[in-house]
Amino acid sequence: MGIPRDTTEALTHHAIVGSGKTYDRYDMQAEKRQAVDAIAGYIAETLRRRDAAAQKAA
Repeated sequence: MGIPRDTTEALTHHAIVGSGKTYDRYDMQAEKRQAVDAIAGYIAETLRRRDAAAQKAA
């Protein structure tokens, strides 16, 4: 989906290792919001296609 690894790590609350744990205080809220919106769009589209296929088959 093109979501950067550091964003998915932050989104899933994986711990920062090394000195970044102490000094990196950036919360990545904008990046995490973009990722969640992209994932939600993907899920919505997948469900829409599934429902359309089910209606077509019925």
